[in-house]
Amino acid sequence: MSWVLFTATGCTRCKIVKSFMVNKGIPFEEKDMKTDGKEDFKKFYSANRGFITRGQDGVEFPVLTDGLEIRQGIGVPDYRCTNHSSRRRCTRDQLPDPFGNWHYC
Repeated sequence: MSWVLFTATGCTRCKIVKSFMVNKGIPFEEKDMKTDGKEDFKKFYSANRGFITRGQDGVEFPVLTDGLEIRQGIGVPDYRCTNHSSRRRCTRDQLPDPFGNWHYC
């Protein structure tokens, strides 16, 4: 399983998620949408527009995907989970473990 973490330069939530994933040994590819990941994020957003929450200030970062699920807006104490069937509020403990399993409270 391959995780892609779309981030934005200077995003505190992005730093928290990156730190969590590194500390848990979860491999991921980071793509900063303001620098080298800009074109990749444009393609991803175009293909998944209906599943990505966009507020007044734009897309809430980070956006984490494995190609099947999209998890967005990871922050403290919670983040918005989005999969292709529903949207719901989740806690930040619901990140994948090193084996790609999602943990739910």
